[in-house]
Amino acid sequence: MMHKRTCTRKDLKQLLGHLNFASRVILPGRAFVTYLYKLMSTVKESYHYVHLNKEYKADLQMWLEFLTNWNGIHLFYDNQLTTASSISLYTDASSTIGFGVFFKNKWFYDKWPEELPNKQIPGTSTRSRDGSNTLSATVRVFLDCTIDSLWKYSLSNNTTSVYKTGIELYTRFLLLDGLTWDKDSLPPVSETLLMRFVAYCAEHKQLCHSTIKLYLCGIRFHFLKYGGFNPLISFGKPLECLKTILIGLKKKQGSTVKRKRLPITMSILSKMCKLLHTCIFGNFNSIMLEAACTTAFFGFLRCGEFTVMNQFDPECNLCCSDLQITADCIFVTLKKSKTDPFRQGITIPLYKTGKVFISHVKLGLSCDSYNGHSFRIGAAISAQEARLEDHLIQTLGRWLSNCYTRYIHTSPNVLKKAQKQLAETDRS
Repeated sequence: MMHKRTCTRKDLKQLLGHLNFASRVILPGRAFVTYLYKLMSTVKESYHYVHLNKEYKADLQMWLEFLTNWNGIHLFYDNQLTTASSISLYTDASSTIGFGVFFKNKWFYDKWPEELPNKQIPGTSTRSRDGSNTLSATVRVFLDCTIDSLWKYSLSNNTTSVYKTGIELYTRFLLLDGLTWDKDSLPPVSETLLMRFVAYCAEHKQLCHSTIKLYLCGIRFHFLKYGGFNPLISFGKPLECLKTILIGLKKKQGSTVKRKRLPITMSILSKMCKLLHTCIFGNFNSIMLEAACTTAFFGFLRCGEFTVMNQFDPECNLCCSDLQITADCIFVTLKKSKTDPFRQGITIPLYKTGKVFISHVKLGLSCDSYNGHSFRIGAAISAQEARLEDHLIQTLGRWLSNCYTRYIHTSPNVLKKAQKQLAETDRS
């Protein structure tokens, strides 16, 4: 950043975030971020470029001096703000007459200089006041940065990605419909446009009802964030026409065949581990895969809780430090989970079972029928087959409701046995 002539508002905002964090330790550094906030306020959008002048580089050079040579001694000794009332200082002014000051039983007043244009004299009230009651531009920019971060924290990364896809598809649809709008303003929105968008997604993009509803939520979030209103409601009530066609779309797509999500049960897991014992993928990879599969099964893990989507992030993904190994148990701590939105952390105990896999069988399973949830589904089914009580299955899988019952598939053999028992019931 020192050698650049320009940068985007987003890059400058990220730099200010790091400097503000460092200012908690380097207190004098706070005096050298004010101009950076002022510089960032010269543009509006995050993709707009900011010209980096000499003043910017001088402040940044001071920060480099702090970070390399600061010895922990404060340059400004008094870190308490002094109020005007504590030193008996009061001021007041009129935009048409002049100004006055009272300080420790002494006062003076004067008229505004004639060479000062009227437009440079701010409108003031005649009411006495203790210092300034307005926020400075720097404070406003800082508060706006805080609001942006709160908007970001309100959604998970996956939800943010889906919402972004939804609003991008909506804007492309509007362009195809021949609509245009200013780049600095929000795209047009109405109930009619939203209904056409739903029809476009269903017929041209072949999207299912649930995906379209997520995209509509993304449109709602975008307009709430940048426009301050919810386009999916009118006078406090949902848009009835839009609601009705969504119901119709759901009924129309009711016969849609859902993608299979077959379970990886205990018997399948045994075969997988036995095959991995032959080091089919090499010694290291086979051991790693066996550890991942058994941890996912006995921990009832979701796919995103033990795998990495794009790039490893130690703040979210599993690390060696998240494991605590004892004589008969391994404690796995999940830093991020679907049922832990505040990231307080969840610890899952995995006890030693002494289970030995003895059969050597090629699996021959179709990969199209299994996905990341297969371990979780299989663990729930295996727990049910082992006749574990419902509340234990719910606790093991960290379900907050009885939705775990949707994971338990009832096999035809179980139904056959149930009907047989029903037929043998004493009718007397």
